[in-house]
Parts: sequence; structure tokens; C-alpha cells
Amino acid sequence: MQTKKSRPKIGGKYLVEEELGKGGAGTVFRVYDERLDKVWAAKKVKRTSVKTEERLLGKVDGSLFPRIVDVVEQADGKYLIMDWIEGETLQQRLAKSGPFLPDEAVRIGLMLCRALKALHQMQPPCLYLDCKPSNVMLDKDGRLWLIDFGSAVELGGYEAIPLSASPGYGAPEQFILDEKLRRVDVRSDVFGLGMTLYALLGGLNPAKPPYGACRLSQCRPDVPEKLQEIVEKCICKNPAERYQTIGALERRWKIF
Repeated sequence: MQTKKSRPKIGGKYLVEEELGKGGAGTVFRVYDERLDKVWAAKKVKRTSVKTEERLLGKVDGSLFPRIVDVVEQADGKYLIMDWIEGETLQQRLAKSGPFLPDEAVRIGLMLCRALKALHQMQPPCLYLDCKPSNVMLDKDGRLWLIDFGSAVELGGYEAIPLSASPGYGAPEQFILDEKLRRVDVRSDVFGLGMTLYALLGGLNPAKPPYGACRLSQCRPDVPEKLQEIVEKCICKNPAERYQTIGALERRWKIF
């Protein structure tokens, strides 16, 4: 068993308390700052990784996304030191309590619209491109936070080239093999938001068979028809058939 003194420190400043998770974009730890008596999240990324995440977290709204407070580079890699969010991801909540009630899903949908719209309105605009239950947190006060910007890209114009995609949640255009044809825009985030709500309402994992083939009306008949229609419009395979902006989707939620 490691004692406090034997536990590794990041940059000689941040005491590693626990590894929280590992994915394609990096490994996340909970760390303790002895100088400030404060807990932070530390994400280890490759030194050669695109600096979009680092740059974005330096200028995002601190009430919707965790802020970056430090960057540490050492022999084993680069660490992004970020706000620690006390709460649970939607994926953890789903596993613990099962499908969400329609009213709660609508509330989360509106909060996700607010967060994604804030990214789309940045200069330059940013696409999140990885909306899924494990990347959305609810804190102890019920506020929503979008975490993990490892897939985010900045728009140079109307479209951008995605770097990665999560099976089941990424829009079809994110998986096109030919980079000359693989383009994303704000409608790709509409798809990710829709698939997140599909998972919350249906209690299904669209990354596993039958890959979201079950309609909400079949797997969750108590979901109001209008809510089913909103979700299904978001997750149309053809981007032209989705809501064309997050703002348009947000307006539809508000009159639901």
C-alpha cells in the first residue's frame, strides 16, 4: 500500500490520489495540491497531441466546462490540471438508477444545448464532437458540466475535419474513412446530443448491438411522442434532416 509520501507527484506539486479512467484521449487522475489544500483533476495526454483541448479549456466558460489551471510537462508526458467536479457522470447515474424520466431528460437536453451553443459561438467556433453520457457530469448541485475535450476541433470555416469519434455516439460523417470526404459541422454535435438523450431515455448503450436500432417508441413507450420526435430528428443519418443548429434545437426544447 502506498503511503502519502511514496505516492507520485506531478510536476513535484500535485500528489496523485487515484486514477479515475483511461481512454483514447488520455488518462485522468484525481490529484491533491498540498500548497493550496485543493483537489484538482489531472489529465495525462501525449506530448504530440493536438493542443486544441489545452487552448479551449483556457478560455471556456467556467460555469459550463472545467477550467484548465496549469500545464505540466515531464518525462512521462504532459498533464493538464483542471477543476475537480464533485458529482457523477450521466453514464454512472444510468448504470446505478436506470433510464431517466422524460422531464429530467428534457432538462438535461436544454443544459446540453446551452453548453454546446456556447462552444459554437466562440471565436473561432468549436465543435465538441464527443457528446455521450460518460462525458457529461452532474455535480452535487444538479449543474451540468461537459468534460473531456479530446475530440474537439476548431472551425476554420463552415466545416472541419474530425480527429476521432466514439462508436454509437459519433455522427456518421465522423466515421468516413476518406479524409477528403470526412467533414463535420454543428449538425454533428446535434447528432451526439440526440444519441446521448436516446441512451438516457432508452437505457440502452448505442455502442453495442443492436447499435441504436431500437426506436424509443419500442423500448420506452412511456416517453411522450413529441419528445421521441425531437430525439429521432437529432439522430437522422443525413445531416440535412437534423436540426441545423443547436439554437434551433434549443428553441424546440423550450416549446416542448
